Order: sequence, then structure tokens, then C-alpha cells
Amino acid sequence: MTALDTAFQQLGDNARLAIAYSGGLDSTVLLHVAAANVPGDRLRAVHIRHDFSEHADEWAAHCARTCRGLGIGLRILPVVTAGDRADGPESAGRRARYRAMADELKQDEWAATAHHARDQAETLLLQALRGAGVAGLAGMPRVTPLGSGWLWRPWRTLERRVIAHYAQAHHLHWIDDPSNSDESLARGRLRTAVWPVLTDAFPAAERTLARSASHVASAAEAVAALASYDLQSALVDAERLSIVRMQNLTPARRAEVLRRWLAESSLDPPSSAHVEEFERLIHARAHSGPRLVFAQTELRVYADAVYAMRPLEAPPTGTIYWSGSHSLGLPKDAGELVWHGDRPVPSLNVTFGGGGKRMVRSDGTTKRLSAWFQEKGWPPWIRQRAPLVYLGRELVAVADAWQHPEFEHWFGENGCLEWRHALVGDPRYIADQPPID
Repeated sequence: MTALDTAFQQLGDNARLAIAYSGGLDSTVLLHVAAANVPGDRLRAVHIRHDFSEHADEWAAHCARTCRGLGIGLRILPVVTAGDRADGPESAGRRARYRAMADELKQDEWAATAHHARDQAETLLLQALRGAGVAGLAGMPRVTPLGSGWLWRPWRTLERRVIAHYAQAHHLHWIDDPSNSDESLARGRLRTAVWPVLTDAFPAAERTLARSASHVASAAEAVAALASYDLQSALVDAERLSIVRMQNLTPARRAEVLRRWLAESSLDPPSSAHVEEFERLIHARAHSGPRLVFAQTELRVYADAVYAMRPLEAPPTGTIYWSGSHSLGLPKDAGELVWHGDRPVPSLNVTFGGGGKRMVRSDGTTKRLSAWFQEKGWPPWIRQRAPLVYLGRELVAVADAWQHPEFEHWFGENGCLEWRHALVGDPRYIADQPPID
């Protein structure tokens, strides 16, 4: 067996395979080798038809003819990238391809791509030129989850000359995509202007750079394992990192914890500049209300903890009149109030803020609302958006966390309010947590 065939022995006897078939040399060889190694009932091809090429229909027709000749089923998926090019057409096209393939894959199906050692070497160089960290320099993993299945790069360590030799020996026909040598694109510039000079000076560059990416991948795996351990140690709960525990780590380990935490929270990855600002954030005075905002992510500090969330709108102001409806929508990320009870909703006024207001205790004395907020551990962004419910001029409820001693008399024993929102740091759920050390 050749090196090209051997990779397919990694597949289980019942594994189903979808070849990512562009029609180019590499994927044509992959399709041809797969056809010789995988039974037809477990093999199919998927062609991504991009919207930015004038040859899209011609290429799709070529792929259809090739698949018919091999007796392989083909699925053609059109993708649109026109509105998604903020970081360049290459990145937009790559995201579109992976989204389309992820949506297409069946449960536990393998999507195979023809990436090889030169692709891996190019990826390492491009990531290094962008100033990437170990995760970027690790290049492309051999196997990674994708949609309901898996993305598989069986030839990731194989030199391209082996693939090209196979194509010529078997007289295969393929498409030459002009974008591969387009010097307006980063990878195209690398292939046409840099790679020939590099390999002339260092003939083994493809193999050695790919090997370096493999070494970095091993290091990245170790870094990720340590970051996972550190994150679990630093978490107070799913929404909070302990500042004290973070300060006990080195800056490098703090940075990895931050990246992993934000990734697991589906928030934006921080740049190096954001990591430096985070260092200042966790050493800032808490009473200054420190926060860090980037992209669609906001980090806030309160009570010796860091919270991560989507950026909030300015706090709501003014008064909302509520009467008769089962629920009341609130502005500015404040969610909604829902009434539960046998009686209809009375005429109520809803305001916000008002830390100087006073609440009535069961013994008839009063307490400043701001002091109550502080005792209960309400973060400032929650206090500013917590609905204060009035009956006339009397404060009768603070969201659903406090109610006036006469509340049941006025609204019935079954009457109650529910506050629904998506704010991070809700004290109703974290107030019983142990102190942050």
C-alpha cells in the first residue's frame, strides 16, 4: 500500500466518509484514492460552490462528471460570502466552507480534506507573520469535531509531491483555481513570491515546517491542559473568576485562563492588547467600577471577582406605568416583569436606580435601598436595571427579591412578581455562594 492509501486504514469498518471535493489536484487525488479504499455505500463527495468565482458553474459541472465516472454520489452546496468579508475574502470563504460542511454532515460522518504538509507549513508561516500564539502556530489538527461529525485531514503530514506524482501517474484531470496564485491574497503571495525562494534555499522546508507545527501542537495541548486546570481553580462559579486566585497565577497562566474562559463562555477572544488591559483590570481599585470592553465582550469587576458578559446598554431611566397586562417588557437589557396571582395586575409604577430610596421593614422601620443592595451582593449593573415597583408613592417590591410587609394584604396571598432577564451576576442565584477567597 502507498502512503496515500495507508491513511484510510484509520477509518473504522462502518465509518461513512464525505470527501470535500473542490475539483483541484489535491482533492481529486483524495477522491480517487478514497474510491479505491472505501465501499461506495459509505462514500460520497461534497462540492462547495462559491459565489465569488465566475467559473463556479463550470467547476461544479466538472466535479459532477468526475463523480459520475467514479460512481460516487455528489452533493453541491452553494455558499454566499459577499456580506462576510470583514477580515478578507480568504477568511470569509474558509468560514463559509466549514459552515456549509458542518450543516451537511450526518451523525458521526467524517469529512475528509486533502490538506498536506505544504498546507501545514504555509499555515505555520502565515500565522507566525500575524503574530499568532501557540494555538495558531499549531496549524491544522488531524481530527476535530465538525457539526454532527468529524473533520479529518488524513494527509496532513504527507508531502505534496507524493500527491502530484499520483495524479500524473493515474492521468487524472483537475481544475486549476487561479485564486491559488492570486498575489492579492496572503496565501497566494506566499505561494508565488515566497515559497519558491524559501524552498530553493531550504529544500526540506515543507517537511521541517510541518514538523515544527506538530511540535507546537503538542505544546499547545499541554498549555490547554494547564489552562483547564487553572480555570477550574480560579472559577467561583460559571459566571465569576476569583481575582485573588487569578493574582496567584503568573501573568502567562492568567492570560491562558482568560482565553479559555471566554472561549467556553462563547465570548470574543482577547488580543494581546486586551490581555494587557486585563492585567490592569484585576489590579484596579474595585470602587472605581473597572471594566474592559472589546468587540462584543465586556469584563467587569465587582466584589473581588471578574464577570464576563455581552456589553450592556445604558441603564434605563424614567417611569413605566403597568396595569392589566400579565407581563411588562422593560427597556435597556432589563428583561421583563411577570405577574402571578388570582387578582389582575393593579395599577403600578416601575422605575429604576434609586439607591437613596427607603424600604419598609416588617417592624415598621425603614432601610436605605442602597444598603440593602450592598448587603445582598447586587452588582452595580444589576442594581441599575432592577425594576422598583411602586403602588402610588409606596415602594412595594424590588424585582422579585423583596416585597413590602403589606404586599400580601394588598395583592392577595397568591400574588407575586417574577423578574426575567439575561443579566450576568444575578444575586438571586449567587448570593448563597461561599465568600471569594
